[in-house]
Amino acid sequence: MRKEVDHIEEYRQELKELEAFKNDKSELFETDDSADLEELHLRIKHQEIVESQYTRIRNEEMWRIWIDLIYPWLEEEAMTQGLHVILDVDDEKLTGKITISGERFFINNLYCDAKNYLEVMIHYANDFWISDEDGLFVVEVLFDLYDKEKTSDKTQEIEKAKQDFNSFRLRHGKKVRFKFNP
Repeated sequence: MRKEVDHIEEYRQELKELEAFKNDKSELFETDDSADLEELHLRIKHQEIVESQYTRIRNEEMWRIWIDLIYPWLEEEAMTQGLHVILDVDDEKLTGKITISGERFFINNLYCDAKNYLEVMIHYANDFWISDEDGLFVVEVLFDLYDKEKTSDKTQEIEKAKQDFNSFRLRHGKKVRFKFNP
């Protein structure tokens, strides 16, 4: 049995239409973005208050997995497969990003660890995506190297930020958010 789905041409056509639509300077794009921007600022303020309750503490196990295990393996793969690998770690925020790019990336199930290492990467990643750039594939993996420890309780400030956000949305004819407690 063989099954096949090919939507490449449909996708290319949709991209052309979207590009043409994006380049169209119609009234659709001539809107006042100030309300959206203010809503974004209120969301950011809420998240900053939530995050300010916590201190980030370096997680030695995550550091070992990403820095001492995965990156050295990727260095070897880069040499054997002709890849470009970048490890960026923000030592202050304790977050990291690995970018892998190249013409091709062989993942062999037999007699190599590639499948296992990729499984570990995806398991411990916060987010990842695959794209292409200048004819090369690009895999980007985001990860944390910290645990959170609650150091203060800002429940009242969080509730106030939620109320501000909800009243803003109501003033602008939108549905109320934050009916849940994170």
